[in-house]
Amino acid sequence: MKVSTLLGFAVVAFVSACSSGPAGSNQVTHHVDISLVKDYRSIGALAHDSTLVVEGSVTRKVSQTTLGGVPFNNWIVSITRVLKGTASAPTVDVRLVAADNTPILKVGSSYVLFLTPTPDRKALYIVGAGAGVYERTGRQLIRQDSAASRLPRTVSIATMIRDVR
Repeated sequence: MKVSTLLGFAVVAFVSACSSGPAGSNQVTHHVDISLVKDYRSIGALAHDSTLVVEGSVTRKVSQTTLGGVPFNNWIVSITRVLKGTASAPTVDVRLVAADNTPILKVGSSYVLFLTPTPDRKALYIVGAGAGVYERTGRQLIRQDSAASRLPRTVSIATMIRDVR
């Protein structure tokens, strides 16, 4: 079983419910039930399963796609530092499940992201569903996935760099 293909999670029910937003809007809400294949217990374990770990700022949301019935948002992230691996360009296209129970990236915010290539190699998935998303606030990083409770909630930049390498 390829963990990178599974994104670190298995989709248990592709889309368990779809409902329209407020009357007259084009907004659709998706609820996706996911189950982690791997329960990460350390930053080192998360880094081990990542081919690329970067610090960067989200510059824009480029699209929303549906793959196998699962909605994904694609984000462009401008890399400010590579913590693990080699980036082939100054930006990366990050694909993240668009569900109410996964972290949402914010344009202009800075993150440390744990990444692995999509099967088509056109984008990068977040490792461990949302477990691989830490938002930077000053010198601290805050885990964005509340379900990844075995990972540290906050960590310093220095500790993150040490644990990734």
